[in-house]
Amino acid sequence: MLGDTVNLWCNATGYPEPTVTWYAGSGEKLESIGISGNMLGIRNISQSCNTIYQCQAINSYRMKKPVVKNFTSRVDFIPDVSVGIKLNGKEILNGGSVLGRKKDRVVLSCSIYAVPPPNVTWSRDNITIGTYHHVNGAIEKSSNTDNFLYELKTKALETKIGITVTLDFTLDADYTFASYHCDAENEVGSNRKTVKINHVQKR
Repeated sequence: MLGDTVNLWCNATGYPEPTVTWYAGSGEKLESIGISGNMLGIRNISQSCNTIYQCQAINSYRMKKPVVKNFTSRVDFIPDVSVGIKLNGKEILNGGSVLGRKKDRVVLSCSIYAVPPPNVTWSRDNITIGTYHHVNGAIEKSSNTDNFLYELKTKALETKIGITVTLDFTLDADYTFASYHCDAENEVGSNRKTVKINHVQKR
């Protein structure tokens, strides 16, 4: 879990006594972390520790290559949620609310980092629009809303622990001016980000 202390042990034996060094990374991109010895201690473990750790052991007896052992670290944490807003193709930076007019096009991009992977739901006020299910990677639209108004898409982020679920729609009815919630939930907990779309009042 996030914030825990983790100890990895590499019980390498031999004669002469082997030298043990530690590496970390993903795939073939393992780099030395500058630590030697049979134990690697990680305090206050963070999201960036979702990676592969490798110990390499070698001594001077007929060895040209070290013996290696891999450890895969999975750090579980509550979903980290953020929402980006575009209005008619222009990014809005004030985050929590936006002023719009009828026929404006709105794109709300909910980016989530979480381990284990989350289920993600977009809703308008208290009405569910659709849910992304991480198990099968499918989006299930709700029958509670006018489905034809909303388009839902997903996109994997650069890291393996991130995904974006995008809500794309046009402000063509009074009820589309509302609060939109992105809820992400996994086994650790849940998190929500809300964007409120207000109708520009005519003078």
